[in-house]
Amino acid sequence: MSITLTTPVSFTLNGVTENDLIGAATRCNYDFQGMMLTVYYNIGPALTGSPLALNQGAAAIANSYVLVVTFNLNTGAWSYTYGSQSGGGTLVGAALTTQQTNFITLRNQLEAFVSVSGGLLPGTQVNWTAL
Repeated sequence: MSITLTTPVSFTLNGVTENDLIGAATRCNYDFQGMMLTVYYNIGPALTGSPLALNQGAAAIANSYVLVVTFNLNTGAWSYTYGSQSGGGTLVGAALTTQQTNFITLRNQLEAFVSVSGGLLPGTQVNWTAL
C-alpha cells in the first residue's frame, strides 16, 4: 500500500522539476524495551517494480523530505520531523490501544520465529500480554 498525496510535493533542482505524488512507509524501528516505534515515510513520483516499491524522488532526497514519526507506545506521546518542520502530540483511547496491541503482537511473532525446536533461540515462548 501507499499514500496518494492530496497535494503533490513539487521541487525544482538544477532546472529539473520533480512532482512527488506518492508517500510510503519505507522502514521502521521497534524498540521493545524502550517502548518506542520510529517510522520513516518517503515521497516519490511513482511506484515501480514487482513487488511494488516507491521510486523515491531525487529532489526529495536532496531536500531531506523524509517524514520521521517517533511514537512512545507506553505514553502515547509522538513527535515528527519533516524537512524543516516538526511537531507532535499524544495519542489516546482506542487509537493508542490499537497501536499497543499491534506492538505486543509483533513482539510475540518475532519471538515465536526463533523459539521453535531447531530455531536460533529454541525454548518455550511466553507470550507478552501487556507493555
